[in-house]
Amino acid sequence: MGRKPPTPEGYVTRHEAAELLGVSIWTINLYLRRGLLVPHLLRDTRHYFIPRTDVLQLKEMKTRKGASFMEVRLLAMQAKAAVNVLERRMADVYEAIGLEAPPLPRDPENMSALIDEMRVPLSPEQVGNPIWIRTRAMQFFGIDQLYLELASDILETDEPWKFYVDHGISIKREAWKYVNDRPVVGEMLYRAYKTLDNSLSTLNNIAFLYCRSHFSRRTADKIFGKRKRAKSEIEELLDR
Repeated sequence: MGRKPPTPEGYVTRHEAAELLGVSIWTINLYLRRGLLVPHLLRDTRHYFIPRTDVLQLKEMKTRKGASFMEVRLLAMQAKAAVNVLERRMADVYEAIGLEAPPLPRDPENMSALIDEMRVPLSPEQVGNPIWIRTRAMQFFGIDQLYLELASDILETDEPWKFYVDHGISIKREAWKYVNDRPVVGEMLYRAYKTLDNSLSTLNNIAFLYCRSHFSRRTADKIFGKRKRAKSEIEELLDR
């Protein structure tokens, strides 16, 4: 394994944030899930870091006498505003490269709505519709570690990736039945299935990273040991 890149100026790691605030790494993860701190994925490093100023601001509020709940709430609102700005920038990128689906909304209402939609049993009309398949694939492409952080609270689990991966697997299972019942599959549907397969591979990579950062390398290897493609791709990325 290659060494982790140095922390960029103005940012801290989760462990450094924990030291600054005098809390455990689990508390930092809770702050990230609640929106009190917002991680940033830096392009040059491909690792998540937290702005140091955000940590110091939170520390000031924690140590200030008589700090009110509304002050902490205000900080959370500022963090949410930062996420909204990020979403708008992502939308511009999606539009520029011609993707069919916009980035996934990251507010609790929309995330819960998508989860409820994924819990509904699949129908032959859905798995036989290339537009529906591609739309779901683009949603899988839109899931990153931050999205899984937020989904963890909504799903009330420390392993949020399982819900989305299992849903993708169920689509592939039903699609297999759909194809076997028909002598010919149109080219558009075939291409849609290929896109779905690629999106699930990407989702597995993200899930491996999430598991590795929240638990341990050993745990991630154990969970994803049978997914060699996901492991090899992501390990190669981390070794750069």
